[in-house]
Amino acid sequence: MLFSIRGSTRRAHHYLIKCILVITALIYVMIGSTNCFAGAFSVRPTRVELSDKHSRDVIQIDNPTDEPVSLQLKLLAWSQVDGKDLLHPTRDILATPQIVTIKARASQLVRVGALRKADLKSELAYRLLLEEIPAPVPPDFKGLQVLLKVSVPVFLLPANSKREKFEASLSEIDSALISLRIVNSGNVSVHLRDISLHPADSPETILATSQSSLYVLPAQQGSVIFNATKLDFGKKFLIKATTPSGPVQFDATTNIR
Repeated sequence: MLFSIRGSTRRAHHYLIKCILVITALIYVMIGSTNCFAGAFSVRPTRVELSDKHSRDVIQIDNPTDEPVSLQLKLLAWSQVDGKDLLHPTRDILATPQIVTIKARASQLVRVGALRKADLKSELAYRLLLEEIPAPVPPDFKGLQVLLKVSVPVFLLPANSKREKFEASLSEIDSALISLRIVNSGNVSVHLRDISLHPADSPETILATSQSSLYVLPAQQGSVIFNATKLDFGKKFLIKATTPSGPVQFDATTNIR
């Protein structure tokens, strides 16, 4: 079931109509309706690491379309509580220029720099938000104007040496869902993507996969859900994933309810 009906039939009917309208709007965006107006841009690199020795960096924004695109740039401090991301205004990091207009088929360089010293013990995390500014549309235009937003992680590495350390555990949510929990006890963030679950005694056998991109900041924890059935939790399991440094694999303990 998509939802459960509680209360009056009229409230449920209004909720259903709202769901249909939202789904219809998404379909129009995905199929490229003639009544949909949207820009496009890309950013590289998709991750920025700063330090006391390397306190400045440059990112490139590319506009592959035949129309100019205008963007507003914001830098926010990034923290996590109970696996949830929190963003707050900050003056620790600066990006310039803060508003850019990129011509058609052109690129723009943006400079990112730290305005503070690195923390001695732990990495500090930030997010650079690039938000598309609405472009003028024809007066007779009726439809959806889709504005793009890109979030680039920015890290200020600790002044002391990096220490990567985390623990992984598996637990059964129900007969079809398995949770992979990552606890980060190191002083830098953990970033896992293209995550897969394998029997430890048969590393080439894939039991489940997840296309989620998981960030876990220092002293925090996060989780990924696998669709997996009939796992023998008496056995050992192996996790394979891709990190910014390349492919990794590690053991996962099991935690049965």
